[in-house]
Amino acid sequence: MKKKFTIVAVLLLIAAVTLTFAACGTPDSDTAEAAKSYINIKINPEIDLVASEDNTVEAVYAANEDAEILLSDTDLIGLDVEDAVEQIVDMATEAGYIDEESEDNEVVIGVVEDEDAEEEQDEDESGLKNRLMERVRNFFQNNGINGVVSEATLEQYAEQAAALDVSMGKMKMILRALELNPDLDINELGDMEMKDLVSILKEEAQLGRDCTLRDELNEQRSALNEKYARMYELRGEIEALEEQLDNYEGDESEKELLEAQLESLENELDVLEDAYEEEWDAIKEEHQQNEEALREQRQEQKHQRIEEHQQNRVRQSNAEKQGNAGNNTGNEDAQGHAGNNLGNRGTQSNAGNNLNGSSQENAGNSRGKSNR
Repeated sequence: MKKKFTIVAVLLLIAAVTLTFAACGTPDSDTAEAAKSYINIKINPEIDLVASEDNTVEAVYAANEDAEILLSDTDLIGLDVEDAVEQIVDMATEAGYIDEESEDNEVVIGVVEDEDAEEEQDEDESGLKNRLMERVRNFFQNNGINGVVSEATLEQYAEQAAALDVSMGKMKMILRALELNPDLDINELGDMEMKDLVSILKEEAQLGRDCTLRDELNEQRSALNEKYARMYELRGEIEALEEQLDNYEGDESEKELLEAQLESLENELDVLEDAYEEEWDAIKEEHQQNEEALREQRQEQKHQRIEEHQQNRVRQSNAEKQGNAGNNTGNEDAQGHAGNNLGNRGTQSNAGNNLNGSSQENAGNSRGKSNR
C-alpha cells in the first residue's frame, strides 16, 4: 500500500501544481519543454536549477538561507541557464558572498542530466557543465576577481548509490527530492528514469522555492495524506477490480455486480479527490502568502548586506589610500633628512677646510718667524 500511496501522491502533486506555476512566473505548461538537467551551484548560497531540453530555467530552489536572501528580488525562470548562473555569481559578488579582494573565492558547479548525457559531458568540452564552468571563469577574469571554479564531487554519495544501484549523480538528485518531499519513496525514485526524476525536482521546486518554510509545508502535506488515506486505498481497490474485470470470464450477472461495485468505488473516490484538492489548494495558497512575506524580509536582508559590503569596500579603499599617503610622507621625510644630513656634512667639510687653512697659515707664519 505504501507504494501505491506514494505514486498517487506524486501524480496529485504534478496535477495540482498549476496554481504554483502561475505564481512563480513559470512558462506555460503546454509550451514548456520537458525538464532535462539538474544544476547545483554552491558559493555559500546554494541554489538548484532545473533546465529544459533547450537549457531554459524552469525551476529554482534556494537550498539555504543565504540563497533565499540572494534570490529574494530575482526571477531566473525563463532565462538561459548559462545567463542564470552568471547572474547568480554576479549577485553573489554584489552582496559580498564573493569578495573581490579575497584569494579564497570558489564556485562549485554540479550538473546531472540523463544517463547518456551524464556519461558524455565529462569528455565533451561543449557540454553544459563545462560551458557553465567556463562562463564563471570568464566572469572572474573580466571583473578582476581571484577565484576558482570547481566541479562538484559526488563521492559522498557513492555508498548510497551503490546500495540503490544508481549513479552518484542520480543519488544526489534522489536525496534532494526526498528533502523536498519526505513522503516520496527512495526505491521508487531509484527505479525512475532520469527525466522523470528531474521532473519531480522541477515540480517540487515550483511548489515552493524557499527552504525555510519547506518543513512546515511537508508536515501539512503529510497530515493531509494521512487524513485522506482512504483515497489511496480506493485507488488500489479500483486498480485491482479493473484488472479483475479485464480478465473476467464468468457469469454475466456476476460481472454486472462487479461493475456496479467499481462504479460505487469510483464515485467515492471522486468525492475524496475533490475534497483533497480543495484542502491542498488552501495549503498551497497559505504557503505562497508566507513565502511572499518571507521574501520581503529576505529582500531587506539582501539590501542591508549589499550596503554593508559597499561600505566595507569604501573603508578598505580609504585605509589603503591613507596607508599610501603615509608611505609617501615617510619617503619625503626620509629624503628631507637625507638632504639635511648632506648639508650638514657640507658645512662640516667647509668648516674643516677653514680650520685646515687657518692651521696651515699659522704654521707658515711660525716658520717665517723662526727663519728670521
